Amino acid sequence: MSKSLATWFNPRLGIKSRAKGASAVASSAYRACVSLHDERVGKTHDYTKKRGHVETFTVGPYSDISKLWNAAEKSETRKNSSVMRELIIPLPDEWDDKQRSKFCREFSEYLRDAYGVAVQASLHRPNAQSKNQHVHIVFTTRVVNDAGEFLAKTRILDEGMKNGEIKRLREKICEMMNRHAEEYGNDWYVYAGKFSEIEGMEDHVATKHVPRFAPAEVIEAIQEHNATVIEYRKAKEESKQLELKREQLEKAIAAEEEKKKPYLDIEVPVAQGSFFHLATPKVVAPAPIVPIAATPIIIPVELNPFPQRKPIPIKIQKAQRDMKDSQGKLEKIEGQLPKWRKHLDNLEENPPSKLARWSAKFGFGKEAIDEYDGEISKARENVRRLEDGRKHHHGVISNPERVAACKTFAEITQHNENVRKQEWERHAVKMAKDHAAEQEWIEKMRQFQNKPTPVDFIQVSPSTLPEMEHPYQISGPKWEPPTPW
Repeated sequence: MSKSLATWFNPRLGIKSRAKGASAVASSAYRACVSLHDERVGKTHDYTKKRGHVETFTVGPYSDISKLWNAAEKSETRKNSSVMRELIIPLPDEWDDKQRSKFCREFSEYLRDAYGVAVQASLHRPNAQSKNQHVHIVFTTRVVNDAGEFLAKTRILDEGMKNGEIKRLREKICEMMNRHAEEYGNDWYVYAGKFSEIEGMEDHVATKHVPRFAPAEVIEAIQEHNATVIEYRKAKEESKQLELKREQLEKAIAAEEEKKKPYLDIEVPVAQGSFFHLATPKVVAPAPIVPIAATPIIIPVELNPFPQRKPIPIKIQKAQRDMKDSQGKLEKIEGQLPKWRKHLDNLEENPPSKLARWSAKFGFGKEAIDEYDGEISKARENVRRLEDGRKHHHGVISNPERVAACKTFAEITQHNENVRKQEWERHAVKMAKDHAAEQEWIEKMRQFQNKPTPVDFIQVSPSTLPEMEHPYQISGPKWEPPTPW
């Protein structure tokens, strides 16, 4: 059974660091969909309402994930320490929960044995529209002995890209998953390297990961890219299926042509008054070949017959983002600045009296005076800040170089959109031609199937023969029926 490459397989290894505000206890609670108390910061992280959780288990000396990760937090003293590693592995949708759990437990035990770490595995199930079965395998950044003590850092993984350890870890995941897939009779396999290294996958186009907190325009661009890639894959698969059907039809038609052979009619007598019509092969002289005068065919050569998409330089993308950001902020400023100016004018028109300020020195009405001073100071600061912001953003959107860059961005974007539409139009035309060709081959095949096939023997009834002597009738005495006893 031929197996296909699983293009959905893309494991990711990351690290949780305090420098980025990460907490091992919070990360563990989120993945296990439970409520855990972080003893280091004195905060409870409750994710019990989160959906999609299937199973969570541990491998190592700790069976309680709360004790495990609070101990991991205590073992780190620096404020920028790395407290947890996370490996996200996509899981096959064809496997059931028991099969996925078996694979995850086996790989978690491998991590413990290979690096000496404590492991937590949380299996997640996607929504009904998605097939994104996956597991979050989080493990300590330090070696943990059987007594639960945290020892040295696992530096071999810190330098995994330099020493090749990350590649070896990925190869181990593939080896283990392929072994399980073979056991369950799946028709796919996963690969640890680049798709371009596999024969037949040189032109594979991968989808891009959508960052969680990326700007809206970046997310939109990545989503558009991924949608285009998916559509390209579908069109490529459809074209492949059409090609297979065409090959099958050609083979069937060739087989029918092979069966069509010329034959010679020979009548062989069997008994008086009846014979069989025998079909035997006959050599037929081939039709004379009429030479055709060689006529040169001129094929026009054209470089890039179709328009190509243009890449958008990073500098122009940044200018577009700055322009869009400044326009949005300027709109907010124009809405807030008049309100704060009006508020400031009201405060300045109704200041406290000199008597009230003098009385405040002796404690009479001091709170009201302090409140007024704080309010007017806040109003003046906000007006100043909004005016400075307006001036800054006006400068951003009026900058000639940035305006020109945004114009170029719009032109390239429009060009790429037109190219995309033309590509799809050509694709639709090609699909229509392929469909018409397929229908033509199907009709041709149907005609061959409906055509009567010559048989070797055709029996002729004596009643159909004329009374006169047949030219091929057997000579000799006339046959008489036997005399009865």
